[in-house]
Amino acid sequence: MIDIDDRQYLCKIEALQRERTTHEGFDHDLVGVAEVVELLGISRQRVNILMRTHEHFPEPVAELKAGRIWFRKDIVKWALQVGRLPRPLKMTPEKRSSSERRSK
Repeated sequence: MIDIDDRQYLCKIEALQRERTTHEGFDHDLVGVAEVVELLGISRQRVNILMRTHEHFPEPVAELKAGRIWFRKDIVKWALQVGRLPRPLKMTPEKRSSSERRSK
């Protein structure tokens, strides 16, 4: 069950991730293994283990030659439900100052 603090945390993570991955008005809501690694702070091997062993790990929305892809929100939601909160994103000083200006 997701409590209110988890939801606020999730909203902040999603907002930071959206800011970080938006390029020329295109929001990247799809993630591959590399992005899952970054979101959860685990190795590629661990992602593969989670996919095989965790019954409720999200199913990929597609499997390409480049690998599996998921909706970012599905990975974040799963992480919150099983107690594997996504790790906070590192913001560069430039991103931090532009984010602070927007919030004022």
